[in-house]
Amino acid sequence: MSPNEPGTSVVHTERGGNCLQEMLPSDQLTMTVHDALGEYFERRGVKPTGESVDEWLRENWVYMSVRGCRIPVKPLYGYKKVVVLHDVHHLVTGYDTSWTGEFEVAAWELGSGGCGSFLLMWNNRILTVLLGLLFAPRRTWRAFRRGIGQRNVYRLDCRAVLARELDDLRAYASGREARTPGAGALA
Repeated sequence: MSPNEPGTSVVHTERGGNCLQEMLPSDQLTMTVHDALGEYFERRGVKPTGESVDEWLRENWVYMSVRGCRIPVKPLYGYKKVVVLHDVHHLVTGYDTSWTGEFEVAAWELGSGGCGSFLLMWNNRILTVLLGLLFAPRRTWRAFRRGIGQRNVYRLDCRAVLARELDDLRAYASGREARTPGAGALA
C-alpha cells in the first residue's frame, strides 16, 4: 500500500512528510486498537495470517519473518504486555519498524513519560535512544521532543488499551483527550 493509493491514510509527523509506517486503509481508522494491532502484526509477519490476536497474546515467543518463514527470536515470559504496548506506540505515533523508526519510538516513549514499572524496558529504551543519537541524531531528538507533553500507554491496562478505538487512543496520546474519569478516558 502506498501513500498515494486511494483509500489510505497517512500519518504526518513533526519531522515532516509522510510517515513510513505500515498505513491503515482509511475505512479502518475507526477500528479498535486490538484489530489494528492484529493487522499490523500480520503485515510484519509477527503473527500468522488467520491467527487471532488473542491466540497471539497467549504465545510466549516473538517471531520474526525472514523470507516468508516465521522464526522464533525471543521468549517473552512476563514481557508480552510491554511488547504489545510498545507496538501500540508504533500505531499511535506512526514511526515504522526500521532501525530509525525504533530509535524514534524509543525516544518518543521516554519523552512521553517513560516505561512505568517495566525496568527492563527502561534499560532497552535508554540504550536504543543512545544508539539513535549516534546513528540518527536529528530524528531521535525530534521524536523525544515530540513526546514531551504527550502520553504513552505503559501505565495503562493492556486490555483497556486494546479495547479502545485507534483514533481515540491517538487523541489520548497527543493530549487532546481530557482525562475525565467515567467518560471513557484511559487515565
